[in-house]
Amino acid sequence: MEYTSADYYYDDIRRCLTTTQYDIRRRCGMAYRLFVELMNETTADAPASFSGAFSRLHYLHAQRGFADTLYHAANDFRVRWRRADELTEAELTDRLPGDLRALADLVAGLKQAPVPAELAALLPRHLTAVESPKPLSEKCLRVVVDAVLSHELTVSPTDANSDTEFQLPLAPDAAGGRDFRYLLELVEPGMQLNLVAVRHEGHRLFPELVILEPDYLVNVTAIAQCIARTGTCSEWNVLKKFDPFVTSQHTLLG
Repeated sequence: MEYTSADYYYDDIRRCLTTTQYDIRRRCGMAYRLFVELMNETTADAPASFSGAFSRLHYLHAQRGFADTLYHAANDFRVRWRRADELTEAELTDRLPGDLRALADLVAGLKQAPVPAELAALLPRHLTAVESPKPLSEKCLRVVVDAVLSHELTVSPTDANSDTEFQLPLAPDAAGGRDFRYLLELVEPGMQLNLVAVRHEGHRLFPELVILEPDYLVNVTAIAQCIARTGTCSEWNVLKKFDPFVTSQHTLLG
C-alpha cells in the first residue's frame, strides 16, 4: 500500500489553523476528518477490522507505544469534535490550536517525521490539558480494561475525558446485577468492553450486558451455526435469529 506523506497532513493542519476562507465549525470539521483519515491509513494493514476512530487510536497506541499524554490528548480531540455541535464557536476557537498540536504530534510519531519549524511556530508549545470530565452515559459506555482482579475489573471510560478508574464487579449483587464471572477467563488488560444499560453506584458500574472487544467484527451467522440444538431458552431464541434462511429448490425458483 502507498502511504500518504507527512507533509500532506502538515499542510492541511496549517490550512485548518490559518485559513480565513471557512468559518470555525468548518475548520474543525476539516481537522476531525484529517484525524480520521490518519487513523484509517495507519491501520489499513492491521490484522484486524475496526469499527471506529477510537479503536484505531487505541490499537496504534498499543502497537506504536507513543506517550500516554499524546494518547489522551488525541482521544480528547476525538471526543470533542465528534460532539462539536454541542460547543459554542468561542469554545471551538479556543480549543482548535491545542487540538491541532495534538494532531501534528500524532502525525510526527506515526510518520516518523518531525513537525516543520514554521508549523510548530504557529501551534502551542505544549499539549493542552484534557478538559473536565463529562457525565457517564447510562445507555452504552465504552471502557478499556486496566486490571483484572479476582472478583472485578478495573476499567477506564474512553469518552469521559478523565483518568478516573471505575470498578466493574463481576459477581451478581443484591440489586439483581448480572453474573459476569466468566469474563475472568476471557479479558486481559488493554481490552475494550461495551457496557450496555449501566447502573452507577459511585465508582462501581453494573451493566445489564457486556460486549467483549466490540470493534473486532465477527460473522455471527457462522457462530450460530456452531451451536448444537440442545433445548429451548431465551438465549437460544436469540441465536436462532442469526441462522441463515432455509433455502430449497422451490424457494430458489420463486
